[in-house]
Amino acid sequence: MNGFDLVQIEGKNYRCFTSIKQLEGHAHLPQRPLDEEQPQGCEEVEYRIEVDPESGTRSTVMDIPPVFHRFLVGKGNVMRKKLQQETGGTLVVPPAGSRRSDVVLKAPSEAAITSLRTRVEVLIEGAKQSLPYTHFVNVPLAPHNPEVVEALHTLRNTATRDGALSAELFSNPKRLHLTLLTLKLFTTEQVERAALLLESLVPSLHARMVYCPAFLTLRGIQTMQESPAEARVAYLRVVESATTDALREITGYLMGQFRAEGLTVLEEAPETMVLHATILNTKWRDPGEAVAPHPPPSADGAPKPFGGRQWGSEPTAAAAAGAPKNITGAHQPRRTTVDCRTLIAENEAFTLGPLQCPELHLSLLTSADPDLPALPAPHRWG
Repeated sequence: MNGFDLVQIEGKNYRCFTSIKQLEGHAHLPQRPLDEEQPQGCEEVEYRIEVDPESGTRSTVMDIPPVFHRFLVGKGNVMRKKLQQETGGTLVVPPAGSRRSDVVLKAPSEAAITSLRTRVEVLIEGAKQSLPYTHFVNVPLAPHNPEVVEALHTLRNTATRDGALSAELFSNPKRLHLTLLTLKLFTTEQVERAALLLESLVPSLHARMVYCPAFLTLRGIQTMQESPAEARVAYLRVVESATTDALREITGYLMGQFRAEGLTVLEEAPETMVLHATILNTKWRDPGEAVAPHPPPSADGAPKPFGGRQWGSEPTAAAAAGAPKNITGAHQPRRTTVDCRTLIAENEAFTLGPLQCPELHLSLLTSADPDLPALPAPHRWG
């Protein structure tokens, strides 16, 4: 149905809006359940309801991460008012910026508080589908290959000499990496689960890399868009090798493990994924609005990973260096396009490598919501 997605709460299917604009700006609430009966195998979720002995008011507390609070309130408080009017309850959301997750629901009867809670759950499920991905598992290329930084600085300086491309379009050479998969991790608990899972998988990852050299070669520039004249993302192409085959196998394995852990992973067929190292992205430039900055670098300028470890070896110095703080920025940059035809033509033979790729990192996306939990101290894998 146009504008709707189906979500399942406590075994029942509901229709709900799932675009951020719709969820934040309008008072459309989940409709009545599509299922009249509870399907077999679905268990009711139990939660505590307190009763005020004097007023008889029922109340319960939901643990909802701050990143979702704006969806419960809505633009101009419209959503909260609508929820309260249609259920006869009261929704108490922590003030913005408090970092608290306790959302209090109050209602005159158990039926009313159950109705309010169900509507809140459906809204949150819809918001989860709409919010962008927050973290990514990647192979960093610059820390172990010092020649990368100088080569990419030269490439950028040459490409921006005539003014056709601006320097802010280009990525920081010290952050050159290959992304294997992206995740939605909205709570500290989810981040910790992801890190612990990666830690537990180190022996299996090592076994998949042991029969091929941990080296990659990058050659030539391509764009994600079909027309290089209207490009938003340009990247260095990875030369196919036994290592790229192993990385694709690792990606598929990680996807399955994260899904089994109940974590949201961007679905992409590993066998058809384009392994690439992004060097230009128009989202990094916005002439009219503030842009969310890149994560703060470490003392040597390299990005601070949440956690990193060599394939089956001791934790690296980078893994012990620290983690990036939350990313701040008031606006999401507008996506524009640039002409990359000259950049591609003049760098057809541009080559980096063979490059060492002995590590895997879990990192926070630079465009992540500021209400996401701060990353904990770096985690030692294995």
